[in-house]
Amino acid sequence: MDKKFWQSLYDSGSPRFDVGATSPPLVDWLDAHPKAAGRAVVPGCGYGHDVIELARRGLVAVGIDYVTDAVEAAREAAQQAGMSARALFLDQDIFALGSEHDGSYDLFFEQTCYCAIDPGRRDEYAALAARLVAPGGLLLFVVYPVDGHQGGPPFAIDSSEIGPRFIRDFELLQMGPPVRTSKPTRVGKEQFAVLRRRI
Repeated sequence: MDKKFWQSLYDSGSPRFDVGATSPPLVDWLDAHPKAAGRAVVPGCGYGHDVIELARRGLVAVGIDYVTDAVEAAREAAQQAGMSARALFLDQDIFALGSEHDGSYDLFFEQTCYCAIDPGRRDEYAALAARLVAPGGLLLFVVYPVDGHQGGPPFAIDSSEIGPRFIRDFELLQMGPPVRTSKPTRVGKEQFAVLRRRI
């Protein structure tokens, strides 16, 4: 999928990857871990809901997306929320991030970027996460969709692939249904995983 494809989804007025608010699984995790601190990164951040929420919780959060209109809207939303100093946005391809990001993040939140990329790049994505997350840092992963459908995006994910794909650099701490799904239509189609970057 190229940049024009993703831009066309936003031009349609209803990008199907956007849940319209902060991801409930992320909110629930943050509520349970109120002392989370440091720097966070959200690849494929879209309109920036999750980035802004992480900033509200005290983290410096960086959202990355290569749909310029989405990034501009996210920056505007951060400004309106008074979070511009801690909610930062990059208009960039995640796979083109420079070495200045290496080991820079304590928390990596994956919502729908993994299912949006070509499945042939999933190993590359795992390597990217390992490169960005500091030793001991966390990867929070909303695994969606786990429904076995054909085609995409979103491309289906087999939840059993997560551990083996990330195991070289991450320890899988938990995997199971989230307390709340991202939206009602995703009931039964999401898992929530927490992985820790090996030291």
